[in-house]
Amino acid sequence: MKCPACNLLNPDDAVKCSCGYYFTTHTKAFYRSITYMGVGEFFSNSWRTFGANWTTFMILAAIPTLVSLALALATGVEASFWGSLTAFIIWIVSMIVWILSTMALMMAAHKTSDGQAIGVWESYTLSLGLFWRYIWTGMLYFLIVLGGLFLFIVPGIRWATRYVFAPYLVIMEGIGGKKALLRSKGITKGRLGGVFVRELVFGLLFFLVIMIPLALLILLVGVVLGKPDIGFSEPNPEWSQAIQEFGQIISQALFLIFNVLLFKSIRALWIDEKALPKADAASEENEVHL
Repeated sequence: MKCPACNLLNPDDAVKCSCGYYFTTHTKAFYRSITYMGVGEFFSNSWRTFGANWTTFMILAAIPTLVSLALALATGVEASFWGSLTAFIIWIVSMIVWILSTMALMMAAHKTSDGQAIGVWESYTLSLGLFWRYIWTGMLYFLIVLGGLFLFIVPGIRWATRYVFAPYLVIMEGIGGKKALLRSKGITKGRLGGVFVRELVFGLLFFLVIMIPLALLILLVGVVLGKPDIGFSEPNPEWSQAIQEFGQIISQALFLIFNVLLFKSIRALWIDEKALPKADAASEENEVHL
């Protein structure tokens, strides 16, 4: 088969082209080595991954909000860390649901970006067994970043970027804790600037691409209702809050998908770099024998 990235011919059972492009048995993956994957391709492939399984992504991203809303309506109490015991319990439940849904979103992005079909239930069941490993890794990551922020902020930014993929490693490779942190450090070595810029730019870009059109939609509805500022006034109308929440759900899903693609693309380059010295050594050994 012909590689869609460089047009080189590959065996029909090929997993990866020599240019770094990955294939799967059903469809090509939505990522390749970061050496060959530019800004535009990252952006478009994030959207394409989302579009390939949009119902699963939307449901997973919406579940935490729906659960929190249902609990608030059932008890008449808003989730809060401070205040009554009921509010605190609702906050705990909401946080657990949010963490599980985030893990499920990562799993769905991981499988979908490899061209595999996955639904809501399977996304939860595959990630559920990794819950405590994910929590432990997340706590270590938080403490490292917090410690760095106390050291005049800059170390915190560097460490946040260096270990940013540790939670994703829990979901995609099943490793956690110190091992996940060290693997993330190895993968991002020499690429901290590129990772940080991409995280910042794409996070902002996805937000603007989603939220600006929705803000214009809110403004349009307000104009139709005869009060242009009604969608932005306090308290916000329920229809305005629903539109904003819809935008945040899409933004969250897209940003997690982007992070999965970024991790896989950098990991592909990291694997290639690790394999290169071995290939060179084998080549030199063959030359010696010849």
